[in-house]
Amino acid sequence: WGGDCEAGGALTVAPGGVYTCTITNDDIAPTVTLIKTVANDDGGSLTEDDFQPYLDGGPVSWDTLLSLSPGGHVVTETQVSGYTSSVWGGDCTDGGSLTVELGGTYTCTVTNDDLAASVTLTKTVVNDNGGTLSEGDFEPLLDGAPVSWDTSLSLSAGSHTISETPVSGYAASSWGGNCASDGALTAELGGSYTCTVTNDDVAPTLMLVKSVVNNDGGTLAEEQFPAYIGSSPAEWGVRYELDAGSYLVREDDQFGYAASPWTGGCASNGTVSLQIGDEKTCYITNDDIAPRVTLTKTVVNNDGGTLTADDFLPHINGTPASWGDPVTLISGTHTVSETQVPGYGATSWGGDCVDNGSLTVVVGGMYTCTITNDDIGPTVTLTKTVINDSGGSMTSDDFLPYVDGSPVSWDTPLSLSAGTHVVSETEVAGYAALPWGGDCDADGTLATMPGGVYTCTITNDDIAPTVTLTKTVI
Repeated sequence: WGGDCEAGGALTVAPGGVYTCTITNDDIAPTVTLIKTVANDDGGSLTEDDFQPYLDGGPVSWDTLLSLSPGGHVVTETQVSGYTSSVWGGDCTDGGSLTVELGGTYTCTVTNDDLAASVTLTKTVVNDNGGTLSEGDFEPLLDGAPVSWDTSLSLSAGSHTISETPVSGYAASSWGGNCASDGALTAELGGSYTCTVTNDDVAPTLMLVKSVVNNDGGTLAEEQFPAYIGSSPAEWGVRYELDAGSYLVREDDQFGYAASPWTGGCASNGTVSLQIGDEKTCYITNDDIAPRVTLTKTVVNNDGGTLTADDFLPHINGTPASWGDPVTLISGTHTVSETQVPGYGATSWGGDCVDNGSLTVVVGGMYTCTITNDDIGPTVTLTKTVINDSGGSMTSDDFLPYVDGSPVSWDTPLSLSAGTHVVSETEVAGYAALPWGGDCDADGTLATMPGGVYTCTITNDDIAPTVTLTKTVI
């Protein structure tokens, strides 16, 4: 108040006084306060200062009393990526319209919420080597927590790690799409991302390993044993990629070598089952088979001999052996022989031996060498001496010799059987026979052995005639 009134409108008057009091009324501008709420529940970090408010298109400030004229007004704000804006509230309509009157005090509110990012994980499974798994057999992980494939997954802004649980037999590619190769993903508010990975079934592998043992003269090497996986030729020591399944491995046998059972990843008969991702190795050994020879003896005793095979000692390369027992050799050339036994004649070697006993053998060979020993019939020669010093005129032809009672001839070798024999001769008148000599006993007995050569001698001396003179005297 003014004039004669006090400011508060008090007026003191006196009689007859004339007073004047004045007052001025000013229209009160309405005011509005804009209030911002920022929700950062998905990794956002902005504050209200990052959002610019406007009143009727002019920039203003949050939480500040703003004067405005009566009537209609519009409040707005700039949109910020990664944040959603609520409708306006308080005294504003949801679209931000505000009608004010003189002296009015108004408040308009808006909330900005950080917008969660999203990621979709996509799986491709390649089954070109016998695998049968699908994406459902692989578990995806978001920051270590299980999630699902082909599903939009909310995540906060910032760094995340995409991964999956490994599955045996499958090889995972690097992550692709919006993920780094190791699965790292940096998400921004409101971002929409896709991360991809491919799992390819790992072809199983199989390698065949050969050992060749040449300790009995063999000379073959591993490449001389053709190998097969199924019906396909394979090389030793090479790792082959195959489809998952069952296979039979084998090799071509070579004469003179014995194959061990298969070992390692294969069953003993060479069967092998391969799962995706398997790395199997199968082993087999081929050992050269020592050749063997059997020496066979035949003894013929048709001339009185009594020996058997055991009386003849065989040798192989100078080392004593046995008749009828297989003897192990190394491949190459060897010599078989036997000790000579008096009274027996040996044939040449036969069977697999050449006639001088030489034998060439190869690994795995079974050989037989034969020889026959025949007892040699003893012989005796009867020799006659005739002494004609007393007028005799006989010769040896006049005396008939005998062996065991059978007539024979003088000075002719006579075949006998081994044993005891008797030689004799016919007596001739006028001749006296001396005892038998040489190899015969005095009485003509002769003991013979196989192969023996004997001579028996006898002398016949003419007997001088005698005369007796007889005298008669009368």
